[in-house]
Amino acid sequence: MIIAMALWDHCSKDHEAITPLSIASLSPTQGPAGTMVTITGIGFSTTTTANTVTFNGVPATITLATGNQLIATVPASATTGVVKVSTGGKEVAGPVFMVTQSSSLTITSINPASGPTGIDVTLTGTGFSTTVAQNIVKFNGATAVVKSATATQLVVTVPANATTGTVSVQVADKTVTGSMFTVVAATAPTLSSIAPTSGKVGSTVTLSGTGFSTTSSQNTVKFNGTTATVTNATATSLTVTVPTG
Repeated sequence: MIIAMALWDHCSKDHEAITPLSIASLSPTQGPAGTMVTITGIGFSTTTTANTVTFNGVPATITLATGNQLIATVPASATTGVVKVSTGGKEVAGPVFMVTQSSSLTITSINPASGPTGIDVTLTGTGFSTTVAQNIVKFNGATAVVKSATATQLVVTVPANATTGTVSVQVADKTVTGSMFTVVAATAPTLSSIAPTSGKVGSTVTLSGTGFSTTSSQNTVKFNGTTATVTNATATSLTVTVPTG
């Protein structure tokens, strides 16, 4: 029994010795303080507090840890330099993370400025994060789902519990409040005409009526149960392609 335990302990130590600690990539590789950075590699501890991440020597807050991925927030005092990870008495240096100056956070327009819950709204401005999850958008305090993000534009869905009020965007430690969004009751669409009234598969048909969404993807049109592609949409007109079947 003693021999068996000794052999097991020896093998265990050998296994630990050959488990490397390395950083394969950072995503993103640049950004201002407050940016959440995903560090991919091997040998990390799955216990968040057992890992230490530094940005050019400045310790960062780690919010998630797996054996091959850490998510850390660029600290306020960080400067451009190497990202390091240490755990279990080992330390490894990874790529350089470039700390950039944060652009001023602004909302210059909201389009459309009114509508029912569930519609998509485009926010235009500056200083947004290109990482969807790092933008927090609220409609009069109700948190919205951000569907896409660039530095100057966010596409968000008006939440079900939204009420009329201002729209705000938070990125890292900055928050900006934009103009009002008016929540209106959804009205049932009406269909007054179809032109032409006959045609082959793949032909274009114009539907006229009221209550359509101006966002093409938010209108569902079916021909005898088969969903058609909506190629253009206004509040009173939809252009669709006759589907197969």
